[in-house]
Amino acid sequence: GHLSARMGCADRTGSVAARVNRVVPISPIADLAPIAQTDMQADLHLDAAEIASESPARHALRTQAHIWVGGQERPAFLWQARTLSENWNCPWTVDPGTHHFSVIDALEDPTSPLMQTCLNGF
Repeated sequence: GHLSARMGCADRTGSVAARVNRVVPISPIADLAPIAQTDMQADLHLDAAEIASESPARHALRTQAHIWVGGQERPAFLWQARTLSENWNCPWTVDPGTHHFSVIDALEDPTSPLMQTCLNGF
């Protein structure tokens, strides 16, 4: 989710960015600031500059986007997805009955709503 969101940010340039015309971040971490307040900070060593530069929600959107998140995710993931959707003014889908690990199961089915969003646009 985080990587695909970063690929949609306006600060991405170059040949890869030129080829990316839509992103579907799944359960993205859109703002890294809350992570810096957890025990993971001891390993990540995030500083203010890195949090600002690598948080998709703090950048403008360069391309089309649709955010996808499991309806049974932890509240923090739902907040991250909603925040990104609001900051980017793009649609978001809360997939009922799925959680952080099962939400991607729909990628196996080309007829699933998630795959239709990925393949056919928004």
